[in-house]
Amino acid sequence: MDWRLSGGQALALYEGAHSALIDLPTLLAAAGATAQLSVYDDDGEDYPYGPPPWVPDRDGIVTIQVRGLLLPRGLYYYSWATSYDAVIYILERAEARAAQRGDVRAVVLDVDSPGGAAVGCFSCAERLRESPLPIVGVANPEAYSGGYALISAADRIYGAKDAGLGSIGVIMFHAERSRALDQAGVTVTVFREGERKARPNSVEPLNDADRLEIKADQAAINSEFVALVATHRGITPGKIQALQARCLTGADAVAAGLCDEIGGMAQARAWVLAKANEGKQQMSVPAGALPQAGAAAGGTPADAQSLAERLAAQVAAAREEGRKAGIAEERTRACGIVAVCDLAGLPGQAAALIKADKSIEQASIDLHAARASAQSGADIDPTQPGTGQGQAGKAPGMSIDAYVAANKIGGKTNG
Repeated sequence: MDWRLSGGQALALYEGAHSALIDLPTLLAAAGATAQLSVYDDDGEDYPYGPPPWVPDRDGIVTIQVRGLLLPRGLYYYSWATSYDAVIYILERAEARAAQRGDVRAVVLDVDSPGGAAVGCFSCAERLRESPLPIVGVANPEAYSGGYALISAADRIYGAKDAGLGSIGVIMFHAERSRALDQAGVTVTVFREGERKARPNSVEPLNDADRLEIKADQAAINSEFVALVATHRGITPGKIQALQARCLTGADAVAAGLCDEIGGMAQARAWVLAKANEGKQQMSVPAGALPQAGAAAGGTPADAQSLAERLAAQVAAAREEGRKAGIAEERTRACGIVAVCDLAGLPGQAAALIKADKSIEQASIDLHAARASAQSGADIDPTQPGTGQGQAGKAPGMSIDAYVAANKIGGKTNG
């Protein structure tokens, strides 16, 4: 994965970027936040470009701009369209810098979007919510539908008095052209196996089953949307449903619990920097909010830990997981070596082979050599892995190779 610069003063992220640009993010990041790169594009214009979006500014803030139509796949990061993949990718790069370099302190989610695809939207919002970095959202100037789903994941939301938020609902359109085709003298004949194959479509009139299926899908997505916002904002689902997907502005959005405070980018940055100094906090709960689960009176919520503590805890958890996996793998290796030694009639060699850090495959090779040496009458050194101790003539019920083949999974053995 890499990034490149494109014309039109837009940063385009994409897979398989030009090899000459592979080291560019590192070079720009090392040059500092004030560094700029001039790119001569196809139009003959010379544009200045700054570092990639996951590089923080002087205050340690990474700004993720969510602009225009929201798309499910691909790394689109433009003024007219943003993909959920790009949002997650930038966030993950920012989190990695926070853990490795410590220069990222917070994230500003700068949203100006009417929404877009439902596919991928909720998982992107949940990924934002899970971030150990403090995140503040700004409706700049609008965060509707999918745009609101994303901004709802922020710890606090700001919007100007004329900013727009909401549209928590689902809309689908179906255009059916059968009558227009009839008038044009075009007859479309559909052959299908499977009653619901390609239903509904644009060349056949909707039937009752089509309508029921569309409404069921719509209701399911809407329920998930409402539950997501209710969880993120601490609002009852009934209160959200009562809005009937309305678009609210300024004070009305604050009163409904969709926004925390009237304000813009300056207020949002000041708030998130203050939170970065004391660790990520739980979002301030608007009026009528549900009590936060697990937050006992006088207790300290997990989100009150400092960013460093949370990152350290995640690293420790990962190390513990790796330690357990290593123990399990070592147990599998040791059991496998004991088993093949037993099959070879050389059980006394197991300890030496295990101590020599042999894999099961390597141990089987040594045991074959030991048995061949014993059968030829050659001297056997019992201190060396892969040599026998007078039991090489024992006939195993299963060959060593058969045991290894039967227990080999993906290059490792299953003991």
